Amino acid sequence: MSTNQAKKVGSACGIVSGVAYGFYGIFSSLLLAAGISQNAVVALPALALAVFFGIKVLFKPHVMKEIPWKIYLLLILQGGIVATAMNFAYTHAYASGMPVGVVAIVAFCNVIVVMILSFFVLSYRFTLPKIIAIVLAVFGVSLVIGVVGGGGNIGTYTAIGLMWTLLIPLFYGINVVINTYALVKGTDSDAVLLIAQGSSLIVVLIFMIHPIALFQDIFGHLGGDLIAWVAFLGFCLIPHALCYGMMQESLKRIDPTIYQILMSLDPVTALTLGIIIMSQAVSGLQIVGIGIVLAAVIFITVMDGREAKAVSAGVEEVALEQGE
Repeated sequence: MSTNQAKKVGSACGIVSGVAYGFYGIFSSLLLAAGISQNAVVALPALALAVFFGIKVLFKPHVMKEIPWKIYLLLILQGGIVATAMNFAYTHAYASGMPVGVVAIVAFCNVIVVMILSFFVLSYRFTLPKIIAIVLAVFGVSLVIGVVGGGGNIGTYTAIGLMWTLLIPLFYGINVVINTYALVKGTDSDAVLLIAQGSSLIVVLIFMIHPIALFQDIFGHLGGDLIAWVAFLGFCLIPHALCYGMMQESLKRIDPTIYQILMSLDPVTALTLGIIIMSQAVSGLQIVGIGIVLAAVIFITVMDGREAKAVSAGVEEVALEQGE
């Protein structure tokens, strides 16, 4: 496959990944509406991903032996605490009545968290354009959730719902940074997701819902409800197995910056599905806010991508000089 063809395939996989993650909120909301408990919905992402990447790792078990114990520990802590907290925040935001489009656009701001953490972990710089972009993104979010302009009729907000929604990009961003750190250290991507999501699943099954209770909760509520079954299978397969699987295929072929830009299809998809399926209308000011957030986050992504390349090039140059 030529370089040009590889980029086309990578971009196509990135588009599928972004659209697929946009289904998270719809399927999650439908599962909660079917009567499945919040703890069960929290467990499903980790269960789906642990099974999917567990199967993939079965075909290359050597990758698990090559991981340093410090990376193992970091991923276990990340999965058990951060990934679990992110799934918990997502579920409780939807359970509190937050519109899927609002949750998705706020979650997309995880790039800002990644940028801030990268300042400390990867020594990236804070520049004036980045600071302006952050301010614009915050302003855009304030329009989306109705802090500025009085909001619209996109959905019902509660204080607790807003709290969980605003916590999502924090946990999301920490997840991204830790995963990136593990990958930079040479850890296999399938192994990274298996360890993190497996750890999250174990924590949920120990502290939140017993495995038998999880089984009874899910299948007891699904019964003969076709919509509930579609939501269950869709939730496990589309925003999780399909999204993450396509993410890996995409990142093998295109720059991570391009992939992150393609992920802007996530909030767009979520907003569209919310309008079509759940009749969550959107006001003019909220559309403006969504546009501002997307533009600001994409700008930050491009800036960080350029800086990452510059840092990488600098490291390679130093290594070559030392080799000489």
